[in-house]
Amino acid sequence: MEIVMARGDLEARTFVVTENGRPPAEPFDNIYLTVKRSPKDREALIQKKLSDGTIYETETAGTFAFEIEPEDTDGLPYGEYGFDLEFFRDGSLKKTVVGRITLTEEYTHHNNEGA
Repeated sequence: MEIVMARGDLEARTFVVTENGRPPAEPFDNIYLTVKRSPKDREALIQKKLSDGTIYETETAGTFAFEIEPEDTDGLPYGEYGFDLEFFRDGSLKKTVVGRITLTEEYTHHNNEGA
């Protein structure tokens, strides 16, 4: 999955999860979206979770969504970051998807909006 967005903007994304070509038969305990500059970094720059509602299942079985909020990226430098989505069921990691997010330049910064 590749995400290109202006830093400080709102970016809503959906993704579909299949197991053997079908929506998952059993629900996930948790799904994590973790964004870092490097996989070696200990601290996440952005993290979304199924368990706290920042990742949620849509009305379509197997389709999940999340939003990258303006405050998630407003203070980050422009450039490329890596992320992964990890899917857990019964306490075990079931699947990992890796992607990239690119933050592009912006002219109307978050603090300029609504002024």
